[in-house]
Amino acid sequence: MASENYDAIIIGGGNKGLATALYLAKYGGMSVGIFERLYETGGGLCTCEFAGGYSGTPHSAGHFWHTYYDMIHRDFPEMATELEFCSPKYEGAAILEEDHSSMVFYPGKDKSAFEKNSDFYSKMPAKDIEAMINFNKIRKNLAPAFHEFVWNGSTPAGQDDVWEKALKDPANGFDPQWMTMTVAQFLKSYFEKPELVFNLLSRSCLSRGICTDHVGMVPFLFAAWGKYGIPKGGPHAGVHGAVKVLAKYGAKIWTHHEVDNVIIENGAAKGVRLMDGTEVKANKLVLSTLSPSQLVHQLIGDDKVNPKIRRKVDALESHRTCIMWYSFALHEKPEYIAAKNNPDINDSLMGTLNLGDRDLEREEINESYRDQGKHPPHPYIAVLNYNFDGMHAPDECNGGGSYILETFDAPASAFSAEHWMQYTKDHARWMIKEWGKFAPNVTWDNVINYFPTTPYHTSKRGLNFGPNGNHHVIDMPVSQMGRNRPIPELAFHRVPEIKNFYATGTAWGVSQASWSQGYTCYKAIAKDFGLRKPWEEDGRPY
Repeated sequence: MASENYDAIIIGGGNKGLATALYLAKYGGMSVGIFERLYETGGGLCTCEFAGGYSGTPHSAGHFWHTYYDMIHRDFPEMATELEFCSPKYEGAAILEEDHSSMVFYPGKDKSAFEKNSDFYSKMPAKDIEAMINFNKIRKNLAPAFHEFVWNGSTPAGQDDVWEKALKDPANGFDPQWMTMTVAQFLKSYFEKPELVFNLLSRSCLSRGICTDHVGMVPFLFAAWGKYGIPKGGPHAGVHGAVKVLAKYGAKIWTHHEVDNVIIENGAAKGVRLMDGTEVKANKLVLSTLSPSQLVHQLIGDDKVNPKIRRKVDALESHRTCIMWYSFALHEKPEYIAAKNNPDINDSLMGTLNLGDRDLEREEINESYRDQGKHPPHPYIAVLNYNFDGMHAPDECNGGGSYILETFDAPASAFSAEHWMQYTKDHARWMIKEWGKFAPNVTWDNVINYFPTTPYHTSKRGLNFGPNGNHHVIDMPVSQMGRNRPIPELAFHRVPEIKNFYATGTAWGVSQASWSQGYTCYKAIAKDFGLRKPWEEDGRPY
């Protein structure tokens, strides 16, 4: 390998790097070399078996088709089998602990869909029902613009992007005042009843990394992410498809090959130096998929980077959206108390079930604890049913299955490794106890095995998620979104002052993690190198 060189060298084999590599290899006609520290590619898109026939994920769980896979599926029909998308019968539901009232997120957004939740909505004032219907109407109006926004990226400062134009268009119904509110202020002012506040909070904020005190993030509550689900077999299925296509076009993947730094000569990226000292030449470009901090301090070096850029990167926040993901294998499926009023709650084809209460201050308190580097006292739990594709539990599981429980917690850097090892066990016990309040048959006697992923585990598995184990790499305040993500100088994928050096990853893009960050990166490269543009060939706006 020491004598090999590639047109394009990609540092990191996560799904963002794989996406850009797919386009460079097929549409750019480049020879591509991908260098990955771990034993496999995929990054956060990984699936693992943690009990006999039961599988889960230590990272990315449920996905949205339009923001994760849409363009990849169109441009790479070779991946159709691996991107066979499975959606649950119902996207999800919410249960309130006080009286076990519930709301199922049925297909459809008109009044008839809400009326199916008769137990829930019988307690709601008519104006709240109308407010929810209007909310979904605005979301529908904004959906085309948001999808284009995700796959086209933002625009430079002073130029409204398609998302900003849609938000400003009075015909879409978005109130400009909402831009000046925190998420909590908007939710409390929009609805009278706390039940609907939790409903929207649980669906739109929790795993998407939007905090209740964020100003300017209300538009992302209206973001239409598309149909929900996973590729059949789990998130890693798409990675298998990408690797297959990359092999077809001659790309090479080197696992267990960690890059130390980028070779920079005369203001241009010329290749990479591996940890063992091996140098690999890049004929045309180098692409980093590491974190902004790794890019600046490791790959470039403090002595070679613009001090202003270094200071901005060092000031990025990454401590607020650190997730605990626990995969549980159960003998029996949960039997929820709420099913007495709505049997659909127990449906084995349910998506994400959010468990909470009417206490509107609860999440704000939890966030304040995380800000202080403390474990939150009473986090919300999201239960992700991983059984709707029929691939995550053995056929003889007798109604049980695989479930992923998700909560937010303190950043990994707040505690020692020893603390996290003990807390990992304590938190599992707390999760089962809390889950059992809603489904009494969920006890430790019902647990076959579990697989924990804490922010500490996340930070050690993927170094780009460190030091805090943030699954978005950096947090998602408006100052770190869109044209500001991660910072304005890096947002459009070109590394300033270093020719032929590009960067992408979860800390880039207009919103949360998806394959789109790799797609928009290829757009920048295609423009610079005059490569094929499949979006133009296909006559689509993005």
